[in-house]
Amino acid sequence: MTARQTIITCHTNADFDAFAAMLCARHLYPQALLYFPGTQENRLKKYFEKVEPLYDFVDAPQLTSLEIEKIVIVDTRQPSRVPHIAHLLKANAPIEIWDHHPQSNNDLANARVNYCKCGAVTSFLVLELKKRGLKITPEEATILALGIYEDTGAFTYTSTTTHDFAAAAWLAEQGMSIDEVAEVEMHQFSGLQIQLLNTLLENSQSYRIHQQEVVLSELVLEEYLDCAFLTYQFMEMGRHQVVFVLCQMAERIQIIARSKTESINVGDICAVFGGGGHAYAASASVKNLSPADIKEAILRQLQLQNTPQTHVRTFMSTPPIGVQTTTLIREADELMFHFGLKSIPVYKPGTHSLAGILDVQTAQRAVTHHLSEVCVEDYMQTHVLSVNPEDDMSDVVKIIIQNHQRMVPVVENKNVVGIVTRTDLINLFAEISVQDSTSKTTRYFPIERMIKERLPNWILDLLQKASSVARYLNLPVYVIGGFVRDLLLQTPNHDIDLVVEGNGEEFALALANLLQGRVSKHEKFMTAIVIFKDETGTEQRIDVATARLEYYEHPAALPLVEVSPIKMDLSRRDFTINTLAIRLDKDSDKVVDFFGGQRDLKDGVIRVLHTLSFVEDPSRCLRAVRFEQRFGFRLSKNTTKLIKNAVQLKVLERLEHQRLFYEFRQICHEQDPANCLFRLYELGILQELFPRTVLSKNKQRLLIQIKKFIMWYNMLYKKEKIQAWIIYLWGLNLGLNYKECKNNLQKLHLSHTHLDYILTNRSKMHYLTQKAELFCNEKNPKISALYALFRQVEINMVIYIMATVKNENLAKYLSKYVTEWRDATCDLRGRDLKAMNLTPGPIYKKILDAVLYAKLDGKVTDRQSQLALAKQLCKKFS
Repeated sequence: MTARQTIITCHTNADFDAFAAMLCARHLYPQALLYFPGTQENRLKKYFEKVEPLYDFVDAPQLTSLEIEKIVIVDTRQPSRVPHIAHLLKANAPIEIWDHHPQSNNDLANARVNYCKCGAVTSFLVLELKKRGLKITPEEATILALGIYEDTGAFTYTSTTTHDFAAAAWLAEQGMSIDEVAEVEMHQFSGLQIQLLNTLLENSQSYRIHQQEVVLSELVLEEYLDCAFLTYQFMEMGRHQVVFVLCQMAERIQIIARSKTESINVGDICAVFGGGGHAYAASASVKNLSPADIKEAILRQLQLQNTPQTHVRTFMSTPPIGVQTTTLIREADELMFHFGLKSIPVYKPGTHSLAGILDVQTAQRAVTHHLSEVCVEDYMQTHVLSVNPEDDMSDVVKIIIQNHQRMVPVVENKNVVGIVTRTDLINLFAEISVQDSTSKTTRYFPIERMIKERLPNWILDLLQKASSVARYLNLPVYVIGGFVRDLLLQTPNHDIDLVVEGNGEEFALALANLLQGRVSKHEKFMTAIVIFKDETGTEQRIDVATARLEYYEHPAALPLVEVSPIKMDLSRRDFTINTLAIRLDKDSDKVVDFFGGQRDLKDGVIRVLHTLSFVEDPSRCLRAVRFEQRFGFRLSKNTTKLIKNAVQLKVLERLEHQRLFYEFRQICHEQDPANCLFRLYELGILQELFPRTVLSKNKQRLLIQIKKFIMWYNMLYKKEKIQAWIIYLWGLNLGLNYKECKNNLQKLHLSHTHLDYILTNRSKMHYLTQKAELFCNEKNPKISALYALFRQVEINMVIYIMATVKNENLAKYLSKYVTEWRDATCDLRGRDLKAMNLTPGPIYKKILDAVLYAKLDGKVTDRQSQLALAKQLCKKFS
């Protein structure tokens, strides 16, 4: 084979346009060799096999024997897209490019670029053939037409220009086969493609970015498929203006982006991921990022495209937590665990000058390999990109996405003054409003409007006063947590928690003064309670805390506390839905949401914030189930996995007893405690709390009955209150012997009084149930007998017995007893007996009880008959 001096190639994973452009360029460089980097499109593979014998194609091994004089590249100008000729580019041979993609910062340097703004680069080259008066065969014309048709969407893409139509017209003159083009481009959907299109529709999510709808969807493919074709069909079926499709194949995720509007340049967005394209059609191939990470990055870029400059200073976290190069690996690892950090900046000794970055994975691996006492300097990452506080946040995005740098130091005057992480970027995009893919428009519901429409006047007045105090003291103050969560869920919640960035005690004292209340302080935890009376005279409370960071010295320990900004304060909370906040000291109509809490509220997901969350505080396992059942949400997959891991580690055994008892009691106060208990059992939590308890079908039915009768009793609004948690404990321990039951109860570390009450009354209720069933078996049972049996029995026991009895008649009698007879009294009083000249004493009770029993049995129905009976009894007992 004779060596040639010119090589023509295109980008890897070529499409029809790139392949056709190579064949077209061959006519412009008649002596050139074609180096085709391959494709994964089955349709294109067939055409390559068909034309390969007709052209001078070479493979990688053959290139080694050639002396390259010129390199011609079509359909790209980015070196990252031509890795197959990276060794040739280093040889400094002249490079000539034919491209229809606009210039970017990552283009090949020192290359001669031929550029034309058109839908397909093949159109550019075809018009060059026409200009030079060259001729091609009908077969070649058909292949070139396929390249144009594919990249213009059969002339329907917004990127299509008059050049594309002119090129197609010339190809028609050269004899291209319209029938063959139609057969390839308009081929019928296969069953798999229809299925995948349905998946795209189901997975699609619509976002409103600066009044422009953008649709994102994703697929998981076991083998390569033409994602560009699917994306086009998906876009046309939904009549979408901007579409991003994420196709996950093996270890890579292919991003296919299309736009029909000038306001969004998808080429620039794909360029952030190392891909390429133009404003209307682009793609990228990504490794080492999850679909969720890619989606977030796409949304960030979309927001940045049409957002005025956003300075790093506004969004960086400060002060930065770091170590010096001389710090030991062990100490750095402990510091990161202490603050829950993934990476930290490393400073030169005695300064805050940046020397590198240390990530938690490196530190932990070093500790595992017995390198705890080695200095950080030996294992830190030294090649670190940084930004200035006045730089734009788009620079941070590029560093995090393109360079996979998790944290970006912010350097000013040679000192690290802050850091920006991937989480920090979320704050940029609070204006992104998420909507369902089926909705036609985004519904905006400002938080200020929610507050005015959904809160009672006294709460509104309270928040306004808190706002005025915050403004007067110039302190950032937020209302946070469950109050905000339930406001968005339209669920009443008047428990207000305020967090202050600064002196929380000063704020609490000023607010209490305005409300004419008082303050109760807890200095260790930097919290205070403002106690005051509302307009009705009812005592109310507001929790006020200084923004703080809690950390745990060991699993299940009580937290230690340090001052921190609001973001770190929110980061210590349990679940994303509880990290929402509303700022009071500024006119803000946005919910502060660093961790995707609003998204999880919308999706109905309970998602834990940190992987060690359940280990550090095992009571969160119970709380996760409580919230899941209360709101009808579901635990995320990762949260479920982390709960099960915590159960296997038996961290519940180390939980401080008051917190465990509190969480169990809270569950019993929920609207559906039975389902909470079933879910706890499903996750293995209940077995850890009560090892001897088995939730058989009979016991499950009992718990449901308990829930039913507790709800029934609460609806009666009786003065006598029940203790639901005690009743559920009786139900859970049914069938266990005294010792087993006691062991279970001791897990909750109950007081001696509660423990004795529950154990003693277990056997007593068994006796009462037997006696009550005998009562029902009598021919003419006396109501007074049932009353006498239960009159000294606490309502907790009565409700439990009602849930356990299977005798319908007894259930009816007990129902009557609770609703009517238990509160019954006779119409006489002690003064009536005194008027009968009866000396006061124990005899009074004996006579009044006898009259009451007679009344219950229907023997004396009015006051006169009761007086007559009392006189008879007075004579009898006198």
